[in-house]
Amino acid sequence: GREPLCCPKRERKRERGERGPGPTKASCWWSWLVMHTRRGSLLSFANLTAGSTTEHQHNHPQTARRHADNEKQASGSLSPLLSSVQTHLINTSAAPTPGAQESHTSTSVVLDGSWVEEGYAPTYESRWEHDEVRSDPSFPVFVSPHDDVRVSSRPRAYAASPLLHGLEGGEEGVGQQLWDELDFFGQEWRVVERKYRDHFGTGLGPQHLQYIKGELDALQPVPIHMDTTNGESDSKKDKKSKKSLKKGGRKHSIDTISERIVCDPSFLTAYKKKTTDNLNAAARAENRSNMLIVYAKTEEKQLASEAEKTYTAQPQPYSPPASVRRILIKPLDLSFSLGEVEPIFCSITLYDMKEKKRISETFYFHRNSYMTLNMLPQQESCAKFTDKRIEGGVFSVPETGGEIYAVLRLEKVLQGDIDTVAEPYIKHDQQKDKDKERIQALALDACSRLAAYKQPFGWSILPLFGEDGSLLVLPTKSDGTPAEAEGKENKKTANGKAFFRPIYKQRLDTSDTALLHSYADFAKSSASKKTKVIPGYCLVEIREITGSLPNTYSPSLQLLPNNESTDNTDGVYRELEEFPVRPKAAVACTYYNRLYVYPESLLLTARSLLGRNIAISIQFRDSDAIEAEPLPVAYVRQGDGGRDKEVISTVNYHNKAPVFYDEFKLELPPLLTPKHHILFSFFHVSCQPPRPKEPVEKRCVGYAILPVYQSGRVVSKAQHLPVTANLVPNYLASHSQEAMKWVEGGKVVFKVRVRLSSSVYTQDAKLNRFFNLINAIPSPQHASASEGMINTTTKGSKFAEQGSVVKSLGKVHPIKIAQRLPVILSQLFRVMVLGPPPLPSLVLPTIFEIFANIEEETDCTTLLKPYVHLTFLNPSTSPPYLFHVLTKEWASFLASSHNREVSSDEKTRYAWFIFGIIYRSLALHLSRLPQFGGRRAERVSKEFIKDLGILMELIGKEVQRGCRGGLTKAKALNRASAMFLRDMLSLIDRGPVLRIIERVAKDMTNSDQEASFIEMQISFLKHICEYEHYVSLNIPIPFGTRQQSGFSVAAFQEHYLLSGIVQQVVGDYFTHSEKAVRTKVTGMYLYLLLRLISDPRYAGSAVPRTSSGTELTVQLSIHKFSISRVVEMFLGFVINIIHNYAFLAARGLDERRRVLALFIFILQNITGRTRRLWLGNESHSHILLYLNSLSLALSTFEYVGKERTEEEMALASADTSHSAKEMLENFYTSVSSASQSRGNANNSNNNSNNNNNIRFSSLREKRAAVKANAKQEGTQRQFRRTLDRKSVSEKQYTFHSLLEANLSEETGITVVDLLEDFVLEFKAEMNGDTGGGRMLMDEVMLVWTQLLRTALSSRVLSHVYASLRAFVYKFPKPLFFSPTPYCADLCPVLLQHCCSSQATTRLSAASFLFLLMKKNYEEVRKHFTRVKVQVTIALSALVGTGCQDNEKLAEALDVIAKYGQSEATLGGEARERFGQQVIDVCNSLHTILRDSAIIGQHDTDPEARADMLYRIAHSYKSTPDLRVTWLINLASFHAQMSQWAEAGQCAVHMATLIAEYLRHTRQLCPSLQDFLNISPNVTDEAASSSSLSPIDNMMGGEGVCESQLFTEKGLTKVLRDAIQYFDNATLYETSVKVYKALIALFEARRDYSALAQTHLSLHASFMSIHTAVQGQSRVLGSYYRVAYFGAGFGSDDGVEYIYKEPKITRLSEIKDRLLALYTERLGEGQVRIWTRSGAFIRGSNDADINYIQITSVEPHLTFDKAQDAHFTYYERHTNINKFIFETPILGGGAAGQTDNVREQGKRKTVLSTPYSFPYIKKRLRVMQKDEILLSPLYTCIELVDAKTAALQAQLSLPSPDAKTLQLILQGALRLQINQGPAEIARVFLGPDAEDTPDQVGLIVLRDSLGLFLQTLEQALDINRNIIDTEQLSFHQELVLGFAQLTQVLRPLWCGT
Repeated sequence: GREPLCCPKRERKRERGERGPGPTKASCWWSWLVMHTRRGSLLSFANLTAGSTTEHQHNHPQTARRHADNEKQASGSLSPLLSSVQTHLINTSAAPTPGAQESHTSTSVVLDGSWVEEGYAPTYESRWEHDEVRSDPSFPVFVSPHDDVRVSSRPRAYAASPLLHGLEGGEEGVGQQLWDELDFFGQEWRVVERKYRDHFGTGLGPQHLQYIKGELDALQPVPIHMDTTNGESDSKKDKKSKKSLKKGGRKHSIDTISERIVCDPSFLTAYKKKTTDNLNAAARAENRSNMLIVYAKTEEKQLASEAEKTYTAQPQPYSPPASVRRILIKPLDLSFSLGEVEPIFCSITLYDMKEKKRISETFYFHRNSYMTLNMLPQQESCAKFTDKRIEGGVFSVPETGGEIYAVLRLEKVLQGDIDTVAEPYIKHDQQKDKDKERIQALALDACSRLAAYKQPFGWSILPLFGEDGSLLVLPTKSDGTPAEAEGKENKKTANGKAFFRPIYKQRLDTSDTALLHSYADFAKSSASKKTKVIPGYCLVEIREITGSLPNTYSPSLQLLPNNESTDNTDGVYRELEEFPVRPKAAVACTYYNRLYVYPESLLLTARSLLGRNIAISIQFRDSDAIEAEPLPVAYVRQGDGGRDKEVISTVNYHNKAPVFYDEFKLELPPLLTPKHHILFSFFHVSCQPPRPKEPVEKRCVGYAILPVYQSGRVVSKAQHLPVTANLVPNYLASHSQEAMKWVEGGKVVFKVRVRLSSSVYTQDAKLNRFFNLINAIPSPQHASASEGMINTTTKGSKFAEQGSVVKSLGKVHPIKIAQRLPVILSQLFRVMVLGPPPLPSLVLPTIFEIFANIEEETDCTTLLKPYVHLTFLNPSTSPPYLFHVLTKEWASFLASSHNREVSSDEKTRYAWFIFGIIYRSLALHLSRLPQFGGRRAERVSKEFIKDLGILMELIGKEVQRGCRGGLTKAKALNRASAMFLRDMLSLIDRGPVLRIIERVAKDMTNSDQEASFIEMQISFLKHICEYEHYVSLNIPIPFGTRQQSGFSVAAFQEHYLLSGIVQQVVGDYFTHSEKAVRTKVTGMYLYLLLRLISDPRYAGSAVPRTSSGTELTVQLSIHKFSISRVVEMFLGFVINIIHNYAFLAARGLDERRRVLALFIFILQNITGRTRRLWLGNESHSHILLYLNSLSLALSTFEYVGKERTEEEMALASADTSHSAKEMLENFYTSVSSASQSRGNANNSNNNSNNNNNIRFSSLREKRAAVKANAKQEGTQRQFRRTLDRKSVSEKQYTFHSLLEANLSEETGITVVDLLEDFVLEFKAEMNGDTGGGRMLMDEVMLVWTQLLRTALSSRVLSHVYASLRAFVYKFPKPLFFSPTPYCADLCPVLLQHCCSSQATTRLSAASFLFLLMKKNYEEVRKHFTRVKVQVTIALSALVGTGCQDNEKLAEALDVIAKYGQSEATLGGEARERFGQQVIDVCNSLHTILRDSAIIGQHDTDPEARADMLYRIAHSYKSTPDLRVTWLINLASFHAQMSQWAEAGQCAVHMATLIAEYLRHTRQLCPSLQDFLNISPNVTDEAASSSSLSPIDNMMGGEGVCESQLFTEKGLTKVLRDAIQYFDNATLYETSVKVYKALIALFEARRDYSALAQTHLSLHASFMSIHTAVQGQSRVLGSYYRVAYFGAGFGSDDGVEYIYKEPKITRLSEIKDRLLALYTERLGEGQVRIWTRSGAFIRGSNDADINYIQITSVEPHLTFDKAQDAHFTYYERHTNINKFIFETPILGGGAAGQTDNVREQGKRKTVLSTPYSFPYIKKRLRVMQKDEILLSPLYTCIELVDAKTAALQAQLSLPSPDAKTLQLILQGALRLQINQGPAEIARVFLGPDAEDTPDQVGLIVLRDSLGLFLQTLEQALDINRNIIDTEQLSFHQELVLGFAQLTQVLRPLWCGT
């Protein structure tokens, strides 16, 4: 409940830091709540469901319930499972190191999932059935939609191979593994869609951004009122009008007020209860902007840096891995020097010469003309896959390039010996035309007979990459012209094309092995010269491609998707399969099943086998019957060839041991059996022409058989096969082997190599064993029937064998696993669900081990995401279900203390994957049920809910362990768990899920509140709160619907469940010591609110269509669902801010901006009913903090003007370095509202100059103070020059200023709204006389004053004045009767507004001032003294500090007078008297304006300005308030001019006056003597207060002291200001005297804390005095006599002044200053300096010239003070009113100077001033002048004494200064011109001396000379001890001089 408002009266505290202690832990309900919830107590939500147990009926409830019961029976609970493996206990401490023993100590906790069903969990879903929920008009909007989650199909981009279609009907012998493989390639993707999440997203998606953009686009320019005294002014002074004020002020009477003055009577409309307030509220509600969106835009970069990527869109499906680099080789031309005489066939293969391996499939092509191709018989043309010409091949190569070479091989139709057929090409220059015809005829004959047989012809090689990995061939421009003109080499051209050149004749050994091993030797020039070259070349274009090419076919001759040609090109491209040296881990997403065959060698030596020209025929068969037809799966080697039944190798002529380089590619069928094999047939081909009508001799010489599929594996690597001479039926059978005739006795004579490239079959033994295990597990529909068989056949060793098979997957190479990862994972999950024990428990460790292995090769996440989101399907459609089994198994795996096979990190590293599988499995399961499983509470079994709770509890423990080490991984786990629970909210009963969220979040922190734990908590909750149905989850019906008893904490928490959980967990973190934590908390709230308010469902915008084109079914409109429903859920944030106000106020500007933006936005958007309900139940202290927070928000969001915005934008547009940012923060954000001065203008003016130790509450205050200091201005200018302002575009700048202005405006209007609402709630208390009510009134008035002082737009100010007018009518008694300072607070800011450049603002301010006068008069019935006095004081303070525009202020006063005139003419004695008083007041105020205009005339003359301020202050001697005000103005002026001593004297005079008043009122204060000890000038102040008495104060006379300075607190403040001023002036001794006065005051008050602090400061002052005395470096000022002569000086003609100049001011400096000053005023040549110091004598020729005489003077001390050795430098230069200067004269008394000491005398002139320096002004008039004449004798005596005194001063120091001492000695002993003491002694004491009648003077002279010599001797002794060796010669000269001087003086001195 609220504290009583009748609490004891407290002093009105203006300093924010003095508001008293903040709320204690016990008094803060929020802290109490958090404290108890951390102990484990849970909120009970039973009251929410009382009286409502109705369940919503669904169409098929029995189906869903029966389904849940089946799952319960099949699954069981996790608790028995944990008991069986002794895993109930888990230690809460950090995870032990692997291998260490875990001991179960007393700190362990029992894992029991029953807590999930406690509290509100079982009843949450029933809330939706309550009548108040369902009857709410907005129920259709915030109810959770039933169609949110749905499962759909997505077609695959890559179609399955046509060879798969034959298996669709099923085939006997197809195993489960193969079906899984084929299903993976053929199935459509299954997508679990979240319609609302995918549409609205979990971040700021397009829908939100569209709304935000609309809000920002709607912003309008805001004219900000920035021409107050502390701000920047955009107005220009009207100098003409100002001159009229200088001539004289305005005098008004009732009849003389100008008619041009316009008044608005509407401003004075009488207040009507409710009506006026309603009209004001309606006006404020128009054209409002969204403050949170505007603020978020200003902090866009900062928010982006804090943002976390919380939701990733559906990943792309698996696709073929894109090669890092793709190279297109496009053959262009093949040319020989001999010409084109026969068909030549080509192939290109890529090799890695470093690794000595083939890295690509062979690309076959030809570039024969059609005429040449016609040489081949038509029947030899094979089947083609395309009718278009092959343009080129696309090769994939490593990213780094390397030693990659392209090898070109040429083949021709078989003719005979290679040397014979190549000779014509080599010797082409010897061939005649007849020879070429013969060669062509032979070729035509060979083509007609042997076209099917080719023989190797030649080869060439071309390097592709340079050392830097770039292509060696140069690029070509788009127009085909060369990109570079130079750099041609043999193998490349400048136009991007390359030559294969030279072409070498084919060698005998053509194998790859020979090529790779001999290349190094061949590269040598000697080796290459031995090889014959076929003159010719092959021209190719080689370029790197990044996109797709049209009409590109895959290695399986399938047209790649999205590659259909859009043009009419005739060519196509082929992708060549890559054989990477180091394969990459990638999923095989398309079906391919190819086998590459490489015959290598054949060794036939048997005589019975006659054959030398051997060719190999390759056939792929599925039957060993001799008559069986081969399958058409062999790829034809021609470039455009398709598949055929048979392919033939090249022929080695006359070689019984041929070597081959051929590559054959076979397309394997999807289902392989042991019958599938490759049949190699070896033929001898005769090259000789046959006899007529006989076919070409083709004799089979043997066969070799290679079974492809044996023992469940495809044949691999190199095979050595025997050759048989015949084939028999069933030749694959073992019994048929004996019937076959084996060559060489069955020895292996044929070597062949095979390479399997398959996404279906593997050559890995471990994988094959696992696939066999999968085939042995029955399908789900037969699982129950086979259960008994499995259990009986898997006993004993069978368990271990099956387990080892599963475990062995972890040892398979990760690349092989990755290739078929989706299938393997699906099969492992099948094992988990259907496999016999203990196989299910081995699945998760195996999966984690597989993932870890893959991670070593590639990013495993990229391989797993498509599986989780698109590929995974449930292995079973009947219990047990995978989602439950996986949950139990993972929990068991985490809880097991004996599991050491996988580290703690790897247990949870892929938690997101397991969570994703659980969620997808459950979603797919529910999608099969009617109505998605029916009621949420019945969708899954209770056992699953409990097991889920146990799992999440264990996950939370793992996160805690991760916070102590491995923070990055812990963050990933934390994020995954949060997103999983968020997803589960859409599937199952939300009550248990929320209960789990609450438990996990609370348990995540530790007792020390370490930042890492807290950030984890905040991140967890942030992800949870991103749930797309966050609002619905809280059931946002209006607050108080169920709780009729009013607001309470528990009710708020129960009402908004998820928001309550967030507040419980992070409530205390607003005051955390680390800024990063606090930033995380506020960032979470800001992001969440921004996301919710921009959600079209709640913001009321139109609902666009989704990506699929289906329109959302929910119709959204803002009139049905107010945004206040959403914002009210965050009221707890506001409460927390209020309770921690002191902490917030001490934060930096960046933090306060963010927190207060949220604070204001929430308060703005919650309903007034909720706001009043909350405040009505808050404690009194918290209500005061609430008002303080409003003031803090105003100062924080105050508009700072164009300059600041430019700097911010410059910093943001350029990527500014940290140092520049630090500069910006140091300059602008050195803020603290704890020390904010919220007093009246008098106080703030006095402090505005002490900005060295002041911290400011807003940027505006600091800017104003900095501008008043020249040094800081320089720093500011230097800073601005460092910014790159050129990079800011005008549009950027304008928009950023627009944001800041709108923020300021919205804050101001919202604060007005809140104040009006607050006044409505607490009006009775504020009108009362109790202490609590007065405190509320104090704070409310402070907020109103803050509003008026803040730079606001005219729109906001109009609302402020409208509300203030109503406020005056509501609270007349506190304003005008009670002894309150409210009028004193209002009047200064109202007068500042009267100076505004905006007419509406001036009129509003003037009208409100008149209203104050009128209401004051009406309430008092006689006068309005309070308002009159305060307005006069305020105006005096305003014009004293410099009004922006006196003319505008005068016009405002005219408006007030016009109102008074109107009142006087309305009739009635009271009104006429009131009107006349108003006019009289305006006349008095105009007089002050006139004085201010006179002050303005002396802007360039600081002395005259100070004199004017002094005279005005003196004129108010009888009015202490006004005198103090003008003394403050005078002190401010001195401080601005850095005249600190004078400013301190002003403060002392004010303190004296205040103390005299306090003594009259019988209050404790220092005595008058205390102030006289400080300054003897304060005696005048006692006179001004002599007429004061308590009676004057009570009667409200003109001398009433209502200023807050006339209190003990005010006196303390003034004395502290005086101390600060004196310290700045280095008058530390004066500061000590002021401290003594303060100590007397504190001792009387028994304020020991203040005494302790004062004594500490006093100690510092004494130390400063000690340092100054020891260093002798302090200079307290220079004094000059200044006399003015001339009519131009007016009243100053003939007047002399003593000027006090700062520190060391030379005569030339003051002369130049005064000459420039008066020359500017009087004109060039009208002012001259009188250089002589004697009496001024005007000449006859300069009668019109004005002269200034300036003479340096010194303080004149009495003889006793001058001789006092303890009289310090400070005492010689303070409290002095006599000054002296000397003038040289001759013996006759005339002024002059001579070298004859007998004739040289001097005149001493002593000047006296009426007050002592330092005084409240820096110049005083000379009141008395005295002259003293000295004879030449006494003049010489003074000269000698002066030198002696200078030496003695140095000798008296503990450590004499060597330089100073030597200078004095040098002047006394090394005189070159004037002999000094020697000359004086000779003239007055020598034998030639004239008789002097003054014998006493001679005696004095002898004594002075004797003392001088003694002192010199002592000084020389000291100098000898302190000099260096380098100065020894100089010392010797001084000693010699002393000896000479002694020799001269001693006889004269002694009288001999």
